[in-house]
Amino acid sequence: MEEFCLDRHFKLWDDNNKLIKRIVFLTAVISLALVVKVLVPFVNDSGKKTEATQRIEALEKDVDIASEKIQIIAKTESVLKEVNKFIDDKPWEREKRDLIKRYERMRVSPPAEGYSLSRYQQEADDSIREIGKMLRTNIADPLQSSIEEWGGRHRDLGWLKTEIEALNGFIKEWESQLLGKKWYSTIAEKDIAMRELWEKLRERLDEFSNIVNKELANVTEARTAVSNELQTLSTQINNESQQLQDLEKELQKILPQWISGLLTIEQVIQLLPVMLLSIAIAVIAIGVSLTRHYTIYIHGKQFDKAIANDPAMSSAWTLIPRGRYGTVQTIMAYTLFLIFTWILLERSVVLLLEWLSIDNSKAWVGTYEPWEVFLWASRATFVVLLGYVVSMPWRVKYEKNPKPL
Repeated sequence: MEEFCLDRHFKLWDDNNKLIKRIVFLTAVISLALVVKVLVPFVNDSGKKTEATQRIEALEKDVDIASEKIQIIAKTESVLKEVNKFIDDKPWEREKRDLIKRYERMRVSPPAEGYSLSRYQQEADDSIREIGKMLRTNIADPLQSSIEEWGGRHRDLGWLKTEIEALNGFIKEWESQLLGKKWYSTIAEKDIAMRELWEKLRERLDEFSNIVNKELANVTEARTAVSNELQTLSTQINNESQQLQDLEKELQKILPQWISGLLTIEQVIQLLPVMLLSIAIAVIAIGVSLTRHYTIYIHGKQFDKAIANDPAMSSAWTLIPRGRYGTVQTIMAYTLFLIFTWILLERSVVLLLEWLSIDNSKAWVGTYEPWEVFLWASRATFVVLLGYVVSMPWRVKYEKNPKPL
């Protein structure tokens, strides 16, 4: 019976020894592959995709703004065409002819006392006011209406408002230059006054049209550039999405078959730090367990100290003094595994925090504070585990009567 128990302990030691080797190997291979081949590209691609998405949103707003500007300027341009037709028709000539006819009637049948100079001036001023009203109604007012929908939303279109105000100012100034002035004495003087009005209006509106056409071309060109950049970024988004799909496929290749297809990258990036800490603790726990089984076995077999210290009698994962070189080998095996796991844990937490700063919509814990606490708790745990391993030669002693598990 005693022999059976000892063989059983040896069998458990051997099984745990194989298990710990398997865990260490799979942890090193799978976790390193996950970090290097999946998580690092995933965070980088997520950052690029998010930046591109944000840029697309900004560009779409720019396109909408540019389109509205084009609509406003194009509307003003259309009104300008109608205004130019109105000016080419020279409708104020009718007022001039009507003034001439009124003067003729006044000369043909004057009152006994005759007409005063002020009466002639009044008739001329009435014509000037009528022409000014005509210019406002058919030139300034339609142009003003063309920008009413804008409402001052676009500061860089302030020139439109300024030009229209200048046009109103020109009409008012023209009126003030002729009202109360003797410009109507002869038909030639009337012709000169009306011709000067047409020339100045044409000059001002030609300049206005040139500015409108130039601004329309600039805004259209800017919108085209933004649209091209938008198309480029949309293509980039599609490429990034394809890369993320490729990373999902790579993830499923790396994961063990029994878990393949069950986890997404978003879940893995959150689980990996916890899993690495848990595996590090589990490896030490299994190491303590297999060491206990081995200790019971060698004491049950009553091996002397020289045989027990022979490295060939145990394994690198058995936490007992195994001679000078065997003990160093055991400490190095555990230490390298713990440091390797610690480095991967630190890197995985950094990647997790970067991912959370990019998009935490799929995060179970979307804030930094819990993960920072976890990181410091993990560091403390690794320090304790390393201390436990390094202190093994001074802590572990052979017991004459070891307690069974």
